[in-house]
Amino acid sequence: MRGAEEVICDSQRVERMTAMTCLRMFVRLNLLLVLFVSAAWGQGYGTINGQVTDPMGAAVAGAKVTVTEVGTGQTRTAVTGSDGFYTLVSVMPSTYNLTVDMAGFKQITQQGVVLQASQSLTVDVPLTVGLVTESVTVNTELVQVDTTTPTLKEVVDKARMVEIPLNGRNAASLTTLVAGAVISPSNNADQGNAKTFPAAVTVSVNGTRANQTGYYLDGAPNLDINSNINQPFPFPDALQEFSVQTSNYSAEYGQAAGGIVSIVSRSGTNQFHGTAFEFLRNRVFNAANYFGYTNGVKTVDPLKRNQFGGTIGGPLRKEKTFFFGGYQGTRIRSNQGGQTAYVPTDANRAGDFTAYLNKSDPNNPLGKAVILPAPFVGNIAPAGSFDRAAVNMLANLPHATGNGFVTYSTPISQNFDEYILRGDHAITSNDKLVARYYYDRFVNVPSYGGNLLAYRQGSTISSHNAVIQETHIFSPSLLNDFRIGFARIVSIRQSPPDTPSLADYGVNIYEPTPKAIQGVSVTGFFSTGANPTAKFPRTSYSVLDDVRWVHGKHSVAFGGTYERDQLNMYNILNLPGQFSFSGDSTGLALADFMTGEIRTFLQTNGQHVKNRYWILNGYGQDSYRASNRVTLSFGVRYEPQQVWHDLYHQNQVFYPDAFAAGRRSTMFPNAPAGLLFSGDAGVPINGTQPSYTNVSPRVGFAWDVFGTGKTSFRGGVGIFYDSRVPSFSNNRELSAAPYSASVNFTTPAGPFSNPYLGQVNPFPATFPPTSAATFSLPIQVFSWDPANKFITPRTYMLNLAVEQNIGRGVLTRVAYVGSRGQHMTVTLDQNPATYYPTSSTGTACTLTTDQRRRYNDTAGTCVNAAPPKTNFTNIYQQSNSGNSWYHSAQFSLTKPLSHGITVLANYTWSKSVDSLPYGTDAATFGTAGYYTAPITQPNFRRFDEGLSDFNHAHVMVVSYVWQTPKFEKMNAVARQVAGNWEFSGIFTGESGAPLALYYGQDISKTGINLDRPQYSGSNGYAKGAPCTISAHCVSWLNPAAFSAPAPGQLGNVGKGEFIGPGYWNWDMGIFKNIPLHDSFALQFRGEFFNTFNHTNFSVDNTGSRAKSPIQTTTGAGFGTIQAANDPRIIQLALKVVF
Repeated sequence: MRGAEEVICDSQRVERMTAMTCLRMFVRLNLLLVLFVSAAWGQGYGTINGQVTDPMGAAVAGAKVTVTEVGTGQTRTAVTGSDGFYTLVSVMPSTYNLTVDMAGFKQITQQGVVLQASQSLTVDVPLTVGLVTESVTVNTELVQVDTTTPTLKEVVDKARMVEIPLNGRNAASLTTLVAGAVISPSNNADQGNAKTFPAAVTVSVNGTRANQTGYYLDGAPNLDINSNINQPFPFPDALQEFSVQTSNYSAEYGQAAGGIVSIVSRSGTNQFHGTAFEFLRNRVFNAANYFGYTNGVKTVDPLKRNQFGGTIGGPLRKEKTFFFGGYQGTRIRSNQGGQTAYVPTDANRAGDFTAYLNKSDPNNPLGKAVILPAPFVGNIAPAGSFDRAAVNMLANLPHATGNGFVTYSTPISQNFDEYILRGDHAITSNDKLVARYYYDRFVNVPSYGGNLLAYRQGSTISSHNAVIQETHIFSPSLLNDFRIGFARIVSIRQSPPDTPSLADYGVNIYEPTPKAIQGVSVTGFFSTGANPTAKFPRTSYSVLDDVRWVHGKHSVAFGGTYERDQLNMYNILNLPGQFSFSGDSTGLALADFMTGEIRTFLQTNGQHVKNRYWILNGYGQDSYRASNRVTLSFGVRYEPQQVWHDLYHQNQVFYPDAFAAGRRSTMFPNAPAGLLFSGDAGVPINGTQPSYTNVSPRVGFAWDVFGTGKTSFRGGVGIFYDSRVPSFSNNRELSAAPYSASVNFTTPAGPFSNPYLGQVNPFPATFPPTSAATFSLPIQVFSWDPANKFITPRTYMLNLAVEQNIGRGVLTRVAYVGSRGQHMTVTLDQNPATYYPTSSTGTACTLTTDQRRRYNDTAGTCVNAAPPKTNFTNIYQQSNSGNSWYHSAQFSLTKPLSHGITVLANYTWSKSVDSLPYGTDAATFGTAGYYTAPITQPNFRRFDEGLSDFNHAHVMVVSYVWQTPKFEKMNAVARQVAGNWEFSGIFTGESGAPLALYYGQDISKTGINLDRPQYSGSNGYAKGAPCTISAHCVSWLNPAAFSAPAPGQLGNVGKGEFIGPGYWNWDMGIFKNIPLHDSFALQFRGEFFNTFNHTNFSVDNTGSRAKSPIQTTTGAGFGTIQAANDPRIIQLALKVVF
């Protein structure tokens, strides 16, 4: 085997290189970047353009246009061309005064020109004849529709980030304020407090996956390279604003097929300014959750959260050097209550399951009768039939009577600490330097406390993001932006300090250090465990450069990207063992658990990886002003897609032709035929080849319909590649043999207490393996496509929009947005089992699932007397064969802040369809469980075509801020009482998301374990029927309408055929501003989340909008709702502003 110390630069073309060869290549690449191009335009800066005319409307050439930033006094200049037009590019979002000087005309100054992030702002200036020493000041508000770009975007300005109630003060959550953006399920890729930073959001933009959105902070990537979800945003007081581009952005942006979020941090000004704040949440202010019961008594949310900190910014040297810094701390202490499970009742513990004989028995939570087979007699278990490990685990499960329904809570103790520091320095009038560093640290304390239901891992996650930017102005028409970015996240996962292991309960498996319980799942009843100890440090270095050139009617941009990424991972994943019990043996999952009848058992030696990755791409973009009213946009981007390179070369590919020919690996000769590895002839060093053919054209137009800047018709079409591969994409191979000793049994002969009965236990095992490594058959395989080709996922995007200024500063937009996704990453199980009703002799087929699999079942029939050798279990193959379709009508209304009022309202009517199994994204290749479901039936792909996970047909989001007048003419008392109030809020309403319905047992006998129920065709919804499953529940689906599919069949419920409940929520804020001095004020804040205490039901019974709503037909409580989102919560705050 190749050693881990070997360095590979371009591993697809050169398999062996010395370190010096790699260094030479690295230097050459960087020289090319310096000489030619270097990065995507992502800093959120904008453009100011317009036309200067004389009193007769004729163009004025040679006029000098100067913009002066109000806060810093720094200036930029441009000169109008022969047609009177000017363009200022790469302008930081801020407030400016724009001045025009021209001999023979009075000096004109337009004050209060507000440029937003990623905006193209048109400021036309009509001149008046007179002396240049005479001046005219204009204060008219500039509210114009976009007449120059085809891009659809929204800006979340500072007023929205700071002056509206924001639950958790997480600015990233405001990305859902824009049209076409919805929360996407996030059950994959360890999102949340385990691996990805908990402030990350999973937002789908116009039908794309949650991790297909690009994030930039001050022009540098702000992504977690492990999952392509965002790194945390700085807290609201440290942000200037951010823009969300949702459709047909220019060729300057790439590597993502969804939206682009450009975040701009605050900077210092010529005046010192800052804030100090304390936000407080306490249970005494809150309402009770609809399902918030403890021992039958309704309880309120116990959350205590304090968020405190401040900011300060100002000049180190006026109009030259500025600084800005800030800190926010968050302390959370709570109990996550209202969680539900069904545990063995005291009667079950005594062997009595007679309640399941009658579907109407109130102690039967299934709603259907189950007759248990031998050794049960009349659903009574004979003495000694229970597995000892299951019995021992009962000591750490709560006792229950009735149907076993229990509620429980999990203690929560979490800390956040975040810091930001930024400096701006004008080296000369033509050179500006920016440096910014942002750090956020999260600590989550694990919990157990003797209750296995409350078992939860802990974690410590630190996030770093930094950028250095130099902007050089060569001339008013030529500018260069150069940036160096750094991003790093380190996630450390821990088990509870007092946790037992399964070996402590009597399970005969290897016990890792430190102890952990990873997974014991009893389908539809309860589960326990969490991911074990691990460390995931990942680092990204980027070099970015853009050149902007204004030439005549052309505004040209070109640049490129160079980035180096790495992930070093140590993870004992699966070493503690994972067990599932689904009722395949007795027909009742709970009885299977008690008797030790395992459905699946998985144990591996963990994961060890040293992943390396590089990005190099480039673009060219031209905005051509075809006439005074029409602008055309042309762009092209080239972005080859690389594959992550593991220094340990842990890649495997299953080749059907090699299997048929009996070809074996030379790297690992003990592997079964057909399974080859990196180093074998014909196998790419990284498992698959990169793609070098990704050319991305973009074309668009913008038409100022009447030439007044009040009506525009815009549109565009383009190809967008999802070329940034998450480092998570190759980590599942790390859990497979031979890289990790791996055992994956389906319905093994051994019980829960002795799963290795009749098998070889390979643990403990060593890493890395030698060529003499053995394979504990049957093995699970995670294979790249045997065609050795990685096809880059792509999105074809189209938008058409009409925008209108309807007066009083109000802008409206009606748009059609559509997208078509192709070559999306999915998982295929290429080794399903075949269903045989009978054996070759006419008797019942007794072959196990693995013996009936495609690449084990060489006989093609069931021969009980001579079962085939079982080399393989699942053969999961990465495939780029998924598709998606999205259509939407989007209606927007925007009123920028003026006269104390700002409103942003969006309504989206859409339909998103894809051919991906429920819960699939680019980071889910080959993972086990429902959330990353492989294709249900590889030979019948349309079975997985239906509504997308995140499809919400109707979504409406309204945010607003109203600042009352100051009433300066009143006396002091009246001013304090009546003036300086603020009323703000966010209203969100959306229709329900699709449900994922699974039967919960392998009736089809395919071994894929994703069978659907059989739907009767009518009365699928409960329609308000009473819920008797527990004292506190709501019926949603009708269990009587669903049954088991026929043996050998998959069921008939289509993907997305049933929809969950809708959601609406109104958060409100009431603030009082108390001026204490000209530059000093207090603000008292009352923030009301879910003001009207509306109950939003959660079908998946987690109480989270961001969880996949999965229902298992055979599970207890199927079709019922037993959890809800947060009730009304009140937060109080005091803020000092100066």
